[in-house]
Amino acid sequence: MKMSAIIRMLILLCAFGLLSAPAQAQEEKNLTWRRYDVALDVQSDGRLRVTETQEIEYLSGRWMKGGRKIPLDRVDDISDVEVSLVEEGGGTRSLDAQTYVENGELQIAWQYPSTSGGESRTFQISYVVDGVVRVYSDNQQIRWIAVPDERRFPVEQSTVTLRLPGAVSLQPENLESYPERLRGEERATPNGAVYTVDGLLAGEGFEIRAQMPAGTIAGAQPPEWQAAADRQDRLNETVKPRNNVVLLGLGLLIPVVGLVGLLGLWFTRGKDPGVGRDAESINQPPSDLPAPLAGVLLDEQADVQDVVSTILSLSERGVLRITQEENAELLGSNIDYRMELIQPYQPRDLRAYERTLVDTVFALGDAVRLSEVRGRFMAALPVFRDRLYEEVVRAGLFRANPEHTRKRYRSLGIGVLALGILLGCVGTSVLSAYASPFFLFLPAFGLAAVGVGLMALSRAMPVRTLNGAVEASRWRSFRTYLEHIERTPDIVEDKGAFERYLSYATAFNLGRSWLQKFASVGVPAPAWYGQAGAMDMDEFGTGGGGFGRRRGGLGMGGGPIIFVPPFGGGHGHGGHAGGSVSGGNADGGGLFDFGDQRGVLDQTSGGFGDLLEQASDAFGGADWGGGGGGGFGGGGGGGGADFS
Repeated sequence: MKMSAIIRMLILLCAFGLLSAPAQAQEEKNLTWRRYDVALDVQSDGRLRVTETQEIEYLSGRWMKGGRKIPLDRVDDISDVEVSLVEEGGGTRSLDAQTYVENGELQIAWQYPSTSGGESRTFQISYVVDGVVRVYSDNQQIRWIAVPDERRFPVEQSTVTLRLPGAVSLQPENLESYPERLRGEERATPNGAVYTVDGLLAGEGFEIRAQMPAGTIAGAQPPEWQAAADRQDRLNETVKPRNNVVLLGLGLLIPVVGLVGLLGLWFTRGKDPGVGRDAESINQPPSDLPAPLAGVLLDEQADVQDVVSTILSLSERGVLRITQEENAELLGSNIDYRMELIQPYQPRDLRAYERTLVDTVFALGDAVRLSEVRGRFMAALPVFRDRLYEEVVRAGLFRANPEHTRKRYRSLGIGVLALGILLGCVGTSVLSAYASPFFLFLPAFGLAAVGVGLMALSRAMPVRTLNGAVEASRWRSFRTYLEHIERTPDIVEDKGAFERYLSYATAFNLGRSWLQKFASVGVPAPAWYGQAGAMDMDEFGTGGGGFGRRRGGLGMGGGPIIFVPPFGGGHGHGGHAGGSVSGGNADGGGLFDFGDQRGVLDQTSGGFGDLLEQASDAFGGADWGGGGGGGFGGGGGGGGADFS
């Protein structure tokens, strides 16, 4: 029983599929006009009787509605609309047609008996047009779009017959059809003309024009729309083509001239003095320039790595002390860092950008958590950046403040871009009568492109002085050395390289790869960083174990370098795990002992990187030191016609 029920269901489904297939096929509807003939009979009073004969072959689908749209902008009136169906014997049967005006067009709609694919029908649409003959002092003209361009289907052949009142000899040069690419044929007859065209594609219209001697149509009077239409035709036929060519030339010329101008601008205003090729590498800082200033010198930007580099520099010189601590209020991590200002310090010993950082961070006291710094410092970040820029100018490295230079050219580029957009909007709306919108848009687009190019070029416009160019060449060589330091012989034995150049590597956006490379070979952590919670620290961090002891600092002046995270494990911020200490030897699973209680970097680099990650987030919200690097070794008429 169950099997027979299933079989019956399958049979029903197959039958339903077979029955529905023809219906689905009929959803696709297609037709073609075998003929679209138009007879234009001009009356002696200037009125025009139009008779359209449309022979339609239905290729697929079911059809029962027809329609025709005629623009009213170049006629005074249309009346006496009739629609007929031509029967097989040649007679006609009137169809009920509805007419109404919508969007400046006369809409004609009618219905007829349902017709299927493979059949054909012939319709006649007739109507009378007032005010279609143009009257001039020396001639009269008729222009009519006989076959509308708003069609979804093609026309195989069209014949347009113009009949004038009385015998008139028209000259061939006074007969034209448009568009000319269709190559329609015009032929004069004893009382008018005949126009033919074949193969009109969907969306292609066919317009005819005839010029007659003055007085041919005695009762014709100039229609009201003629003056405006003549003006527009003159623009379309003479002014627009000329302007389009000019605009095309401008559209091509402006980007080319703009590109040459931008290159010339950079060469004369933005190019650094030539100092020859950079040295392959330099294995030590070429001058006493602090790391943040060296970073600005190379990339011409004061950014977050320069802030972190400043923190490192101040810590190395004994201005700051940073201690790791727990903070249960943090989300996602309980590790925080306490920044303490070591008193007293002399403002005259700090550069302007360093004073800005210190005064902002420690405005409310001599100690602050790193998690609290962001809201306090972000408002002062523009001032910090300006101080850095002023410092490189004061040091004779740049001719002017790099950021001010960028802003000046960027503002100029925005102005040119806005001018291009304004020209495009105004031009296409106001000047469309004098040129095609596409060609009007070309110069505007070229101008906007020049503006965008100037905005992009603004980043390269800060200019170094001759001394700055020489210094930049040397510091680039040093940066190359730091970037590929794993290639340096015996670098593993140089235990202090990581600590000496960390602030420079950070300023050069090499911090993360620098940390990874040194961690991979077990280089000891900096003397000012470690797990020192069990040590007894004095005022300057000098403990009996020697980890936080006073030592000479890099950069300006001397003093202790103090980074004091406590002993014990912890969860690193941002995915870094903190180190753990169980006794100061390898066997205990803690830090290796290098004689001064410093740990091996590969066991502490997670926590150390966490400190730098949190510092970069607090002081700028961006990355603190670039990508990784592995370890060592790696007319009238027209309108539309539609059927449904």
